[in-house]
Formats: sequence, structure tokens, C-alpha cells
Amino acid sequence: MPSARSARVQERRRIRNAPLLSKAKTMVTKARRLMESDEVEAAGSAEAAVKMAVVALDKAAQKGAIHH
Repeated sequence: MPSARSARVQERRRIRNAPLLSKAKTMVTKARRLMESDEVEAAGSAEAAVKMAVVALDKAAQKGAIHH
């Protein structure tokens, strides 16, 4: 059982990291969907989506939400 202090710290970190993790997961999912689609128009937007996903993952890693 964690101490009261470590439980408080863990809760603060969870609250701080949740939006970063959520955004990164959403961007990765969007990029994967666009890459799997067979449409010609999706090719250009898939590249942009992958770049956005990489940026979101890098930001989350930079802020310590995920391990890089």
C-alpha cells in the first residue's frame, strides 16, 4: 500500500499526464486509419497525420508522460 504522500503525487501526475497520453493515442489511431485506407486522397493526409502523431508522442515523452 503506498504511503499517503506517494498516493497524492501519483494522482497529480496521473491528472497531468492524462491529456498528453490521450492526445498521443488519438493521433496514432488517426494516422493508422489513414495509412490503412486505400484512397488516393488519404495518402497526403496520412503523411501529415503521421507527422502530427510523432509530434504528440515527442511532447508526451519530453514532459515525462511516456518513456522515450
